[in-house]
Amino acid sequence: MQEHCVYAGYKNMEETFGQESSVCEAVDWEMFGFNDRTAVQTTFWCGSAGAYTPCHFDTYGCNIVVQLVGSKRWTLFPPEETPYLYSTRLPYEESSVFSQVNIPQPDLKKHPLFAKASPIQIDLKAGEALFVPKHWWHHVETLETSISVNTWIELKSDNRDRLQEAIARTVVCALKHGQDVANWAAPSEIIEDHRTNLVFLSLALREALQKQTPTVEGEGTGINRVESVAHISGQPTSSEITSLASALANALTVPSVMEQITTHLIENAP
Repeated sequence: MQEHCVYAGYKNMEETFGQESSVCEAVDWEMFGFNDRTAVQTTFWCGSAGAYTPCHFDTYGCNIVVQLVGSKRWTLFPPEETPYLYSTRLPYEESSVFSQVNIPQPDLKKHPLFAKASPIQIDLKAGEALFVPKHWWHHVETLETSISVNTWIELKSDNRDRLQEAIARTVVCALKHGQDVANWAAPSEIIEDHRTNLVFLSLALREALQKQTPTVEGEGTGINRVESVAHISGQPTSSEITSLASALANALTVPSVMEQITTHLIENAP
């Protein structure tokens, strides 16, 4: 990798190029079967040689990536190989589960199970597209000056993932409360207070129980976060929030879960 590199990612096309209508109008996902997706649901990525995205998987939807300029090296792993990738939620970033493994230079003494992984490597060149299925791990390295765009396709199963993300955010933020946010959360994350997190958790649970789908697959806003449940009518009452907090505490402390947590802490003691 290069000693120095420049990288700009997660840039919404409409927000970035709103004044340049011709750029936004050029976005066309029709050839992939998504006629209604525009710059609103499109993300822009730009970087120099050596820039990279750490290995992770996206909790929501599936992903279509189009390389416009230059090339990137994608290293992918199927969900079945998650046990070999040493997942972590720190630094905390909603919708991203990171791997602790340094994919280009893995330390097999520290992460011995990674030796069992079978990476799939693809060099994506200008004019080519890549489909990343749901929950597939990927490490992305920029091989030369690169520009690419992508869109995340919403899936009906995202309701359950949104509930899991709401649980993760509630637990992580509660445990890390009082610590410097810069040391445990991604720069893009807005950290809410505990009650706000419980409100979103309550709404996400309500959505999952009712099996509500705000949009059919592939016709969403492209913004798939815990906050997207805010459209659900009827805010939870204080009593409901208290009951939910008790239910979550009970769920985390049942013997089977406690055994898993205990084992994990012993095996990963700092």
